[in-house]
Amino acid sequence: MPEGWYALMVRTGREATVRGLLTRRGIQAFLPVFRIETRWSDRRKILERPVFPSYLFARFRADARLPILQVPHVLHILGDARGPVAVPDEQIGAVRRLVETPAVPVVPWMYLHSGDRVLVERGPLAGLEGLVVRTKDACRVVVSVDLMHRSLAAEVDADSLRRLASAPEIPRAA
Repeated sequence: MPEGWYALMVRTGREATVRGLLTRRGIQAFLPVFRIETRWSDRRKILERPVFPSYLFARFRADARLPILQVPHVLHILGDARGPVAVPDEQIGAVRRLVETPAVPVVPWMYLHSGDRVLVERGPLAGLEGLVVRTKDACRVVVSVDLMHRSLAAEVDADSLRRLASAPEIPRAA
């Protein structure tokens, strides 16, 4: 069975601890973070916060999940009735690209089911695919991790986008 990226649900506030524990056990872990500035009257500080609170990703074989579940603070591996479900490499790659591009600030975003798929053609995120969302004063590209129903967004220049196609409507459970 090949390795894949899986989403782990962990105790809130323990995401970085779990990442460290996994790494020490030789398991590749990815915790996407964004930076926020906190200001007091006499100083300021840049803090890193998880993009997806209570979640991080680990790369392993689904049939070798017991060592993952034995890591303190790991609650479960996301999946369905048949077991863990891997997050597509394209979604992990898009999230990684957003959070690792220093010139582009990212923020958590509401999960979107449908919208216009776009390709960023210019700038530091050139080649990235996502959904376009317009706010009152900005244009954002949203990247989603479908299994987790979580998204993140980065502000982009609307002129750098090319529409790919409309995403099909995803049926919702009754």
